[in-house]
Formats: sequence, structure tokens, C-alpha cells
Amino acid sequence: MRVLGSVVALALLSATSAGATNDRVTVVLHAVETDFGPCDLADPCVAGNSNVEIAHQGQVHAIYMILRNYDSISAFHCAFDWDSGWHFQYGLWNCFPGFYSCEVTPNGPGQVLECGIDCVQGGSIIAGRLAMIPTSGCLSIIDSQFPTEVFDCQGTYEGTRVADANRGRVCVGPGGYDACNSVVPVENQTWGRIKGQYR
Repeated sequence: MRVLGSVVALALLSATSAGATNDRVTVVLHAVETDFGPCDLADPCVAGNSNVEIAHQGQVHAIYMILRNYDSISAFHCAFDWDSGWHFQYGLWNCFPGFYSCEVTPNGPGQVLECGIDCVQGGSIIAGRLAMIPTSGCLSIIDSQFPTEVFDCQGTYEGTRVADANRGRVCVGPGGYDACNSVVPVENQTWGRIKGQYR
């Protein structure tokens, strides 16, 4: 397995209300058979055409990474993991609205991506895309030395971890998962309260 570690460090340029939360954020992966994917792609989850199954193996695909279901984002950490049947061509991380500045540096077998952008509020945003040639196996979002997490625009340095069930996966053939809809993790204390009601 090969890991491409991505750390997106986004500059805080505006603030949000004190009640903002990102506990429903999802990281969608969407495959398009093309050697270059434009940034003006409609949200595939809204359009109802998210593609997580590679039908034509051995062809260049743009694998879009789309952040959805957030209140505000000023930073993002993730890593990409792919089977040996996936061949990395390049990554483009220039779909952020407004000002952005990105730098890619080597990090072991993968790469670290650092970007500064204007704070984004609610909805969905294309973060960028990977150009890959898949022949077998899957590509997915995983934790690396950093957890997969997002940071809001309030200037705090505590991120919100993206639940495993809220991370996409694209596969050659079946096995993909779009992560369009949020799965809110149930906390232990919630289960404790529920159990307490029936004792």
C-alpha cells in the first residue's frame, strides 16, 4: 500500500458564530475518467451521480476530493492510501475559492500538502483532485501521523476528527463508498444514558 499524506493548513481570514460545529463533515471521493478534471464540477452527491466504481481500469481518472456537510473550515488534515494497482500521476489542489497558496513537499513515500485559503462557510467544496491510473484495488482516506480532521474558522487549534464512516473510497469494480451522507458517531455517554433509562 502506498500512502500520500496530505496536510492542508488553511489561513484563518474570517470568523464564524460561536456555535459552529463540524461533527457531520464528510470527505467524498468521486472518480471521473479524464486526464484533467476542472474545478467547476457540480457536487456529485447533489446531482445524484457520485462515482466510486472504476469501470475502465488502466485509464487515467481524476479522483476528486470534496468536503461536505461542514459549518466552517479553516484547515484540514488527511492521508490517501491506495493499493499497488493504483498509479499516481499528479495532484492538483487549486479549487479553493478566493485566495489560496499551496506548497507540496516530500514526506517519506507520500507528499505533504500545505495550503492557505480564505475561510469557507457551510456546504461543500472541491479541495482538489488526484490524477491516477487504477488497475486493481481501492483508494481511500485514512489517518496518518495526523488524524483525518477539520478545523473551524474560530481560531481554535482543536480539530474535529472525521469519522471513518464519513470518508470515501473508490475501487476498481465494487467496494467503493461515496460518503455523501453524514454518519454522526454515537458517543459512549449517549449509550449510557439510553441504558440507564431501561434499568
